[in-house]
Amino acid sequence: MKALFSNTKSYGPFNSIIEENDRWVCDNKNILKVAIGDATVSDVNDDWIPANVEEHYKNNYNLNQEKNRQSAYEKEADPLFFQVQRGDIENQVWLDKVAEIKARYPYKV
Repeated sequence: MKALFSNTKSYGPFNSIIEENDRWVCDNKNILKVAIGDATVSDVNDDWIPANVEEHYKNNYNLNQEKNRQSAYEKEADPLFFQVQRGDIENQVWLDKVAEIKARYPYKV
């Protein structure tokens, strides 16, 4: 595992870091060199990762999962809810769909 550092900030641990002319490609995500200035790459291990970086990644993951859930609820569960309201299907069908979506997009705790 490697980390990308500027003079004032660590950009966290990455499995791969590739230097290109105008950017760093870190785990297939672009970081423009002009945004970070001079940077260096160092080897790290899991013990090195500060708790706040792990918390940051967890929060970003959970926010992404929340967006995925919201989209799935709108496309898949909401139509079933309205069918339940009309009496077309049993309430359990909708509850099962909600549980399926939660299982598909779990949160990190």
